[in-house]
Amino acid sequence: MKHEADKPLLKILNVLLVNLLWFVFSLPIITIGPATCAAFYLIIKICNNKEVSTFKMFTKGMKDNALQGLIMSLISAVSAAMLFGIWYLVFENEWFNIIAIGVALVLSMTIVNSNVFAYAFIGRYENTFVNIVKNVVVRQLQFFKRAALIFLIVTVELGVLGYLFYLNILGGIIGLFFWPGFIIYSVCLIMLEIFRQIEENQ
Repeated sequence: MKHEADKPLLKILNVLLVNLLWFVFSLPIITIGPATCAAFYLIIKICNNKEVSTFKMFTKGMKDNALQGLIMSLISAVSAAMLFGIWYLVFENEWFNIIAIGVALVLSMTIVNSNVFAYAFIGRYENTFVNIVKNVVVRQLQFFKRAALIFLIVTVELGVLGYLFYLNILGGIIGLFFWPGFIIYSVCLIMLEIFRQIEENQ
């Protein structure tokens, strides 16, 4: 499907199509990383009102970022385990206090944003993984306010998805058909301003 994504309804349609492709290509689990890289690659173009050929460009994004995407699959899996461990310690031990919650939030923001920034930079630029890691660290500090906003948005949106699963497993699964794409879309809207400033200063 090819058209210019310059109208709100067409953008929504494109994001839904990207999310469907993300869901299908993520089913082998290990391919979640490459599929997420491809979703960022394509949704960044949608946010920029670029003409898109959804399936063709999604598969191109997966192919071009296959190795880095696979690395990100492992990093994201470890990150999820770390987040679970951090909050398990906070709630299940005697560490449940303001200081512990503050430390947990800082660690959570660092972990979540490191993943988000990495996927966004892979989707936007052709670069070595070492340089991507450097960018992730430097740009989070450089654009701290926007990074904090991204963390807040992603946390709330993931919370909504988690609540759907809490209410009903089927409802949560249905949510996977559209919600992750809109999480990525909302992130990309903020990341585009970061990219713009980076590119203006180069």
